[in-house]
Amino acid sequence: MVKCDLNSVELEEMAQLFGRINQARAEIETGISAQEAYAETINEINSLSVEDSIYGEELCRKALQQLSLIKAAELAHITINNCQSELEVKYEIQQRPGREAGTH
Repeated sequence: MVKCDLNSVELEEMAQLFGRINQARAEIETGISAQEAYAETINEINSLSVEDSIYGEELCRKALQQLSLIKAAELAHITINNCQSELEVKYEIQQRPGREAGTH
């Protein structure tokens, strides 16, 4: 496909694919931050005593939220790979050599 021959439907689809890649990259960045915070939260949980039940519950809920962000980041890698593959196959848009999936 010659890139100058793209119609509005194809351009819209490409814009959506690029948008999904950008959203996934943001989720990966959030997941990286969550992973660092998760380690700190787990260390804090490990230093609790039974008397710290209220704070312990808060920390466990916080850790669960952080795990959810980490899982979303893992899924975001798959989204990026899928979108990049679709851009390659449908529109012949190649990934730059030396670039990993999910990087700018």
